[in-house]
Amino acid sequence: MFRMGMLIAASALGVVLGGTASVTECQAPNRDGNLKLNQIQVIGTHTSYHAGIAPNEARLWQIKNPEGFKGLDYRHRALTSQLDSGVRQIELDIFADSQGRRFALPAGPRMVAEANLPPDPPFDPEGAMLKPGFKVMHMQDIDYRSVCQPFVACLKEVRMWSRAHPHHVPIFILVETKQSSREGTMELAPAEPFTPAVFDALDAEIRSVFAPEGLITPDDVRGPYATLNEAVLAGNWPTLKSARGKVMFLMDQRWQLQCMRRAIPPFEGASCSPTPFRAIPMPHSPSATTGRQIQFRSSCVLAIWSALALMTAPKRRASTTRADAMR
Repeated sequence: MFRMGMLIAASALGVVLGGTASVTECQAPNRDGNLKLNQIQVIGTHTSYHAGIAPNEARLWQIKNPEGFKGLDYRHRALTSQLDSGVRQIELDIFADSQGRRFALPAGPRMVAEANLPPDPPFDPEGAMLKPGFKVMHMQDIDYRSVCQPFVACLKEVRMWSRAHPHHVPIFILVETKQSSREGTMELAPAEPFTPAVFDALDAEIRSVFAPEGLITPDDVRGPYATLNEAVLAGNWPTLKSARGKVMFLMDQRWQLQCMRRAIPPFEGASCSPTPFRAIPMPHSPSATTGRQIQFRSSCVLAIWSALALMTAPKRRASTTRADAMR
């Protein structure tokens, strides 16, 4: 019934990069100029925001759906702690909430009260759910506690860590948009659909936190080429040296492709623009890495990179020096 969660996994970027190099932040600078962005591997966490289910709610779900609960019975440390430990790819699941209050009254506390159990600690002590803006959680009503809230607060935490470690290997932020109002047979709080206008709002929230010089965007890869496809096939990826201290936003959901296509001139302003290129669908599991040609739009900030066409990169030999973690 519930989607299973993973505590930690190799980044989807690394999964499709067989034979590429893991690098450390203390590595010799002269190597940075030779390594390209699509030639590195990083360690990542899945549902990186996941704070677990509160104790008394957990007791109820263990009774109602013990098998489903097993997939939700885990929690991550704060994003700062994850980054300190070497994680360089995080995943944030987001729900649109343009008016605020959409998810302010989840079903969990009500279920606990109806079962005559003591109340769990408040899930939103700062009142973030009352305000407009994208919210970070796994499933509304069921699995809604996060180590950071709202989305902008999560980004600010990453930005703070990045500023304190200005030479870090780029941080990849995988954003999964959620708009389902049902889990199995359960009706959940109505989710707001992701329309082109909502994606524009998402782009604006990202830009409100990260300055242009702190972002790696599709235009950075496209460079002088007419299309992103041409640039990728020509190997026009940024060097690791130029990418250090920056972040890159990724998406991996095929339904978003249709939503984000618009009939506008390519790469004009901050709007998204339709750009086809050869890519690998970024998998939730390493087995789903079959290559194919797909069409999608690439935003100036939030791009459906579909694993960034990393399989177009030349393979590096297995003898390349590796490190256990991105310290």
